[in-house]
Amino acid sequence: MLQEALAGYEKTGMPLVAYDGKTLMPAGYGDDVGVYYSVPKIAHTFGLTIDQTIAIFYTGVILVSLILGLIGSYLLFKTWVGRLVALVGLSGLILFSLEVGDIYPISTYITIAIVPLFLYFAQSKKLSVSFVIFFLLAGISIGAAHYIRSHAGTAVLIFMLSMVMFYLRFPWRKKLVLAIPLVAGILVMALYFNVLLNQREAYLVNNQPACNQAVGRHPFWHSVYIGFGYLNNDYGIGYKDEVAIEKVRSISPSAPYLSEEYEAILKDEVINLIKGNPRFVLDTVFAKIGVIFFFLLIFANFGLLAAILYPKGWSIEVAFWNALGFNSLFGILVTPNPAYLLGFIAFATIYGIVSINHAIECGAWRDITARLSCIGVRS
Repeated sequence: MLQEALAGYEKTGMPLVAYDGKTLMPAGYGDDVGVYYSVPKIAHTFGLTIDQTIAIFYTGVILVSLILGLIGSYLLFKTWVGRLVALVGLSGLILFSLEVGDIYPISTYITIAIVPLFLYFAQSKKLSVSFVIFFLLAGISIGAAHYIRSHAGTAVLIFMLSMVMFYLRFPWRKKLVLAIPLVAGILVMALYFNVLLNQREAYLVNNQPACNQAVGRHPFWHSVYIGFGYLNNDYGIGYKDEVAIEKVRSISPSAPYLSEEYEAILKDEVINLIKGNPRFVLDTVFAKIGVIFFFLLIFANFGLLAAILYPKGWSIEVAFWNALGFNSLFGILVTPNPAYLLGFIAFATIYGIVSINHAIECGAWRDITARLSCIGVRS
């Protein structure tokens, strides 16, 4: 698909137009069009192959996010032990995300790049020019990430706004000074891609009228419906796109794939399933929640215990759990595999790192040593 997007760009000079050797068509049929814009553009500009550009693009994103995450951690955490915990945790998170592959790790990279630096600025509790600029750049980054992988940065946005509302002791006017550039950055990217998509559609209408128009949004009910195939069932539902396609065809053979009619049919099927067998629905949901809780234990690990023994304060807890709650929805509504839960895993890892560092700075090592000494005396 990226080869076709590059061929279309070289043939027409129009971004997001693909060419398969015979026909012009939309590049990136769904909503994750950021890669289909960026990779062909870079390849064409520098005369690179698609494989070379993919390697450069993803390596660049990984390195930038890790560097920013480590800089933020170095500034945020005051002890070398805590910084080492951050180095190990963030590096391990990157390696785990690379194993998952594809575009899914974008939710990991945007979280690593923004959250530690944001926490450093928030901890200073000063409204500086650099803080405002950071919010603007964060908004642009969140907006760009959304067009690479739908809602990749939404939890980061939720986290930041929660911190602004509950953690920062600023007057409301100062809070708006931060929130406005954040939202403005996101809107800039939305406007930019909307212009590109509208230009692309107008070009195809004039030059290839018979081609299928791109959907331009992420399928929701399609994913929710096949998500009920997580457990064995008597409804013939499995986690395969073909299952949803066949269901829609059995009801309306002419409904285009991922069209409004297609989504409406699957929405009705999901509602009928909930009404007809709520027990099956609840069993499926709780099975998914169990897997998500397992991921929380694995990736937050000692941070959960540290958060209980050395509380960080309700405001920062609310921000983290709001982000974790949102990112868990991808596993609950669809399927709890690592690809869909990388955003959740990223926030769980950073939550663990922050909690462990807070415990260290509150004297956890001293307390552990004292308790071990007491045990030694008693023995």
